[in-house]
Amino acid sequence: MLQAIIDFFKNLFSSFSGGKKETPPTKTSAPVEEVPTTEDALPEIVDVEPQDGADMPLEDLEEDVVLVDVEVEVPAVEEPPKDTSEPNQPTNNETSTEPDLPKETTPAHTPRYLWILDNGHGNKTKGKRSPKWEDGKQLLEYEFNRAIVKKMMESLEAKGVKYHNLVPEENVGNILKKRVARANALNAKSEFPTVYISIHSNAGPEDQPGNWSSAEGIETWYFRTSLNGRKIAKIFQKHLIYNTNWVNRNARTGMAFYVLKHTSMPAILTENGFFNNKKEGRKLLEEETRQLIADAHVNAIMEIEKYGFKGFQG
Repeated sequence: MLQAIIDFFKNLFSSFSGGKKETPPTKTSAPVEEVPTTEDALPEIVDVEPQDGADMPLEDLEEDVVLVDVEVEVPAVEEPPKDTSEPNQPTNNETSTEPDLPKETTPAHTPRYLWILDNGHGNKTKGKRSPKWEDGKQLLEYEFNRAIVKKMMESLEAKGVKYHNLVPEENVGNILKKRVARANALNAKSEFPTVYISIHSNAGPEDQPGNWSSAEGIETWYFRTSLNGRKIAKIFQKHLIYNTNWVNRNARTGMAFYVLKHTSMPAILTENGFFNNKKEGRKLLEEETRQLIADAHVNAIMEIEKYGFKGFQG
């Protein structure tokens, strides 16, 4: 009965308003942007968007890049305490009957993050190779990037760190959207917080005979609005400079890199020397140098695995 009375007055007032229902007030807050997890959901790639530091236009380097000083600290090495006690030596030609003690084993590492390793470019990417040296050797960036990631994976596997090889294929181009979509999908389903690392070698302006460049050194990029990206970039830059002792081009930030802008997790892009610098590029061909660079990445990862990056002050 009560509901019938309510309905009667509703219809009555509705007739006075011409039968129009009241429009609910418009929300003033912006809608929450969903993280794209498919290639189609990502923005289109503009032809002029740089893939890495080598493609960054000079005007963007001047206007859109902020350099962040990185203090390179030499890690302190703790020496074990010296044993000042007298060793027990067997006497009268007696042999020691002291039993063999089991060796201490390193406790298993407890993973803290999932590290997404992006080895930037494929063999279909145009350019991205050094001029040839006098002996005919040439550095192909896609091969260098994959060599570094392979060494990293071997080390991370041994240490018990969670990682994912984002682009195992070689016969591809840049596939920027596919790389980002894969990373975002991994982030959406990962039980661990994810961190994205894109690994590259750089190229500078061709200002030397034979199309070589005088540019040299190492830099690490992060997206300008990512505070965690900035923290991670500084940690990686510190270890890369410590291991190589190359020119410190610092941690850098900009808005242009597609893979840093559209990934849904903290992301960095490392530029490990200049492959078109005649001297530095030649070093990048050496296994020893590649191992140093891979180890620097792993050391940075292990520092973050131990201490995290959210509490890092920098």
